[in-house]
Amino acid sequence: MTDKTGKFCTRCGAPAQPDSAFCQECGNPIEGVDSTYTNRPGYVPPTFNGYYQNAVVFQAERRLKFVKILSVVYLLLGLFMAFFGIFIDTFIDAISQNPDMMASLGTEMYDELVASAGLIYRSGVIFAVSSLLVLGSLILSIMKKYHMVAVLLCAIGSLILFLMSDGLLLAPIGLIVTYLLFTSKQAFTS
Repeated sequence: MTDKTGKFCTRCGAPAQPDSAFCQECGNPIEGVDSTYTNRPGYVPPTFNGYYQNAVVFQAERRLKFVKILSVVYLLLGLFMAFFGIFIDTFIDAISQNPDMMASLGTEMYDELVASAGLIYRSGVIFAVSSLLVLGSLILSIMKKYHMVAVLLCAIGSLILFLMSDGLLLAPIGLIVTYLLFTSKQAFTS
């Protein structure tokens, strides 16, 4: 391919196409080409589309990294709460069999714990279901497949925490993850 304009890109050295204001290889503006028309706000030149698309994918990939990190934090907290809630009866039995723990906890506090064991168990089950949904979303994010399924799993997992007061601290993290996941569609392959 011969260059009829005699111009080259100052960034990558590729020969400039005739009447092109931007390099077709890297998107850099070509010196000496009148680009008054092409410099208007919102204009993306045809030769710049590939460079622009790469930038969008890069941003989506970066958001997806935050999704993965926040999902792991969500899972650790959610699984801890699920474990505590599901095995509350075991904890109550351990406390009742240890006189030192009973003395430090007090009879009144122990009775309140026993009375609320059913509610704590229900919260543990909800945390477990929420964590499993977010785990499914995380797996799909790692595989970069089924974007909308991943978003829906994360959204449902976050929203069910509003069924209980204990989940109000963890639900906002899940909603942030859902938003970041929704805006990182370009990083997914399907």
